[in-house]
Amino acid sequence: MKKILLIVVFMLLKQLNAQQLHIKKSPLYEDNKKRSELAMMVSDKQGGVFAIRPYFAGMMKTKSSKLGYYIEHYNRELKLLKSYTYKLAKNKDIAAAFVNDTQFYFVEYEKDKKAKKINVIANYTALDEMKFKQKTLFSVPSKNINSFYYDLMHQSKKDAKLLANVAFSENKNYALFYFDMFSRKEDTQRVYVLNNKMELVWSKEIKFQYKDRNFQVSDFQVSNDGTAYILGKIHQGGVFNRSYYYQLYKFNKAGLQGKTPVQSDNYYVSSLKIIKSKSSDAIHIVGFYSQYYARGSYVDSFDSSVSYSGGSYRVRGVCTYKIDASNMTVKSNRFQKFSSQFIQDKYGKVRKNSNGRLRNASVDNIVLRDVFFADNGDMIVTAEEMTTVTTQPAPVAFSSSYSTSYGNYNSGATSYSYVYGDAMILRLDATGKLLWSRNINKNFNTSSPYDPLSSFSVTASADKVFLFLTANKKLGKLSKGRKTFREGFSGVTKYNSKLYAIQFGKMGDWTLKTIVDNKTSDVIFYSKLGFRMPDNTIYFFGRFRHDKQLMRIDF
Repeated sequence: MKKILLIVVFMLLKQLNAQQLHIKKSPLYEDNKKRSELAMMVSDKQGGVFAIRPYFAGMMKTKSSKLGYYIEHYNRELKLLKSYTYKLAKNKDIAAAFVNDTQFYFVEYEKDKKAKKINVIANYTALDEMKFKQKTLFSVPSKNINSFYYDLMHQSKKDAKLLANVAFSENKNYALFYFDMFSRKEDTQRVYVLNNKMELVWSKEIKFQYKDRNFQVSDFQVSNDGTAYILGKIHQGGVFNRSYYYQLYKFNKAGLQGKTPVQSDNYYVSSLKIIKSKSSDAIHIVGFYSQYYARGSYVDSFDSSVSYSGGSYRVRGVCTYKIDASNMTVKSNRFQKFSSQFIQDKYGKVRKNSNGRLRNASVDNIVLRDVFFADNGDMIVTAEEMTTVTTQPAPVAFSSSYSTSYGNYNSGATSYSYVYGDAMILRLDATGKLLWSRNINKNFNTSSPYDPLSSFSVTASADKVFLFLTANKKLGKLSKGRKTFREGFSGVTKYNSKLYAIQFGKMGDWTLKTIVDNKTSDVIFYSKLGFRMPDNTIYFFGRFRHDKQLMRIDF
């Protein structure tokens, strides 16, 4: 009996230990003169990582103050092995980075004003060195993509992370570079597909039969065999009728290989993303949908706020499409409402109408954040509420200006603030069936959409999902015993915040754990800048004043 009891205790301890997160921090490093942030991190396929960090002069992080990049190689123990300082020349910037079996690459764009073109250049070195060589991969005429180049350099419309116009295949054997070429007559795109040695495999200039203003690329991916997929959002009406539908296109070296509409006659699909898959047999697309059209406006991406005459799409649930890659036909699709648990998480109770029937609850202003496959083939979908608040200029006599770490603001001009609301986590099986959906209540206000403390990061195992966010150490209270993560009266600071981990189980039940108490930590870790690796470990970058530190979390 005693032996059996010991075995039971041992198994319970083993299970408890298996659920624990393992945290590894690097030594504390110092940047003596320059401020820096983490822009990208890639696995070196040997247990370590390469980190790319832009550094700035002064307090403001703008294009004009960006001086260059630190490129650092850390081993599994987070010890800094080698580093390289890339000094930023005029009309240059880094676009992407990746690792093959023997070399580390980073790709830069160089704007050649005299030749009127953008040169795409690869810098590469052996994994155990930092001795870079260069080669030009291809060039793109810059006449009609100046706006793209401006956005990339100034980050006015792009995500603060890199990879604004680059996609890698799931096996990392192919890279797709995509350029939107402006043309009033018909939408024109340029696609370049390269292998993992940065050799050009094929390229195409693609012309669609729609006017530029009526065609928008929602997502693009490259498969494990080098095939490119472009998901287009096609607007059908004029200025006062902006109805649209989605269409998926398949391209390879020979040209267009097929297309299929991705839509429904019964629902409005408000946002879609292509999920990277190990298989080239099927294409999976995931997004959100609405069942009715109501007045208002909605946000469908981080870089655009679109108002439609007559109303907006209010999200009711998740939609999935599975498309046969060989003949480009839709094999299956699903439209599933958010679960009652999701609605209770958000509103405190399931709403009913006067007849006692359940009301269809919706969620406004959702931004589709990330979609990926877990180890067991389940789909993980994350989204976030985001609202842009516009402040009209004050009278000239009272106008004033001030500076923050993200730029200059003038009260005499229209200003914008950003509200990052609730986080949404959904898990679906390989067929697209919704297993569970949960809403995490939070509220953060910021003057910049690139604030690294404003949002969250996610990773997953075969049976668990982990969400990480930085918030005030005192959680807010909502009705029905619900909790909310918030910034507090003085915002999120080192002295009043913690880095939390929310662990979701097989049925969506979640538990909360404090990972870092920032008050006792040497740095404050940026929850938005979490980089998930192929083995599902996740890395975070932290800094405070001139100190910086890396942290790895695995399980």
